Amino acid sequence: MKPKDIVTIAGIKYEVGEDLGSGGQGTVWKAKSLADKRIYAIKILKEKNSDVCKNKVDNIRNLVTAQMNKVMAEAVAKGSVQGIKHDCPFGQFADPDTQEPGYVMDYAPGDKLSRLLDKNVIRKMPTERKLNLLKKVTALIERLHTMGYCYTDISLDNFIYDEKADVMHLIDCENMACKSYIDVGVCDFLIGTGFFIAPEVAFRRAKVGYDSDNYALATLIFRILTENALLSAYHGIAMYSTTYACESMLEVAGYDADDDIDKNWRKFVFDPKDRSNGLDNLCLQSKNPNNKAFRKEIEEAIGAWSKLDPRLKDAFLTTFRDPFDTSARLSASMWVNVINSVLTEPTPKSLWGSGFFVKQTVSKGPADPLKPYLISTKGLMQAITEKEVTIDGKALGLAQGALGTLKRDRNGYLFTSQLLCYIDVLDAKGNVRCKVSNGQRVNLCDGESLLPVISTISVKLVC
Repeated sequence: MKPKDIVTIAGIKYEVGEDLGSGGQGTVWKAKSLADKRIYAIKILKEKNSDVCKNKVDNIRNLVTAQMNKVMAEAVAKGSVQGIKHDCPFGQFADPDTQEPGYVMDYAPGDKLSRLLDKNVIRKMPTERKLNLLKKVTALIERLHTMGYCYTDISLDNFIYDEKADVMHLIDCENMACKSYIDVGVCDFLIGTGFFIAPEVAFRRAKVGYDSDNYALATLIFRILTENALLSAYHGIAMYSTTYACESMLEVAGYDADDDIDKNWRKFVFDPKDRSNGLDNLCLQSKNPNNKAFRKEIEEAIGAWSKLDPRLKDAFLTTFRDPFDTSARLSASMWVNVINSVLTEPTPKSLWGSGFFVKQTVSKGPADPLKPYLISTKGLMQAITEKEVTIDGKALGLAQGALGTLKRDRNGYLFTSQLLCYIDVLDAKGNVRCKVSNGQRVNLCDGESLLPVISTISVKLVC
């Protein structure tokens, strides 16, 4: 493919324009539709493995057939965060010269987040503006998860910010896959990028999914809020003491298996209780000019961390305290809520924020042997007597059996859905906070309810 070529995609002719750049997965070209005269983007995939290529092509076909470009636009319109756009494939074709597969998507003007970081644009932004950008990023993933899809390759290169329109774009959406498609192994070739790869995926303990998306999302937020000085939340003195300079979490996994890396790399760099992988002395006394420059970046990261709102610090401490504890990671919807709370309530009432991370309170009234418990609008109750319980829908008056599991942890109660249909999560005022379906997780607070979309009966948590 080259400029001035005319290609036909889904019956529409496009004139190929400039090369917008190449990456590990292919090359993107600007293209003008001869039908509506608008500018679009065409991506040609580069994949030598025939099996992987076929799976990618099949996945793109599924996205085009499902009209995900339209579906996600409608989902965004119903959400609470605007100024976001999923640039999904809406037409497939093959390069007329090489027969390599490709697709067309909407063109995203602006710069990638990685580029904005390289140019120090984000660094110069006030914290409030950074948080507004991150709110858009988290909302893009939250909407995707709500629709039952995972992105599988979240990184700084996959978000483009259009400053003029104040719109955040999620690009390269051929990586999107529905959870059911991932579960049958068709997307086993997907692992992520660099240090956005979730540890459990790199160590081959799990495949990509909601958990790995949540890890990569938290890593992206962490890097932006700590001046992009560290490649991950585990890049402390233990990580840098290895003989080899790791370029991805996959390499860390390999060196860890061979005992070629300090096992303390698993400790969060800002863990206040364990400084074995901290940044305190990293390159502190070095006379090497490169190390001295790096130390300056580290001190900027330390300074940025010290100024973070306690709710953000606690969210990171929860997510990164153990790299393999997937249940502790905040979901995209939880990140939206935390960021929004910081933006709207500058002074937190407590370290735990405004109801997003809730410690179980002790009732001042007479002891209630049932508390904590679940109660349905039919008045039926289920006591939460174990650390983890399965919510019995039928016992609570619902047509469904097991709604999912409710697990007590240091952040309150973590609900994991087991229903294929969506469940509305309602706040204490009865407003829909988010939606979850099979395998998706969300933290529940005192007074919040679960309402399966095909039911008229809701179930409330009472702490």
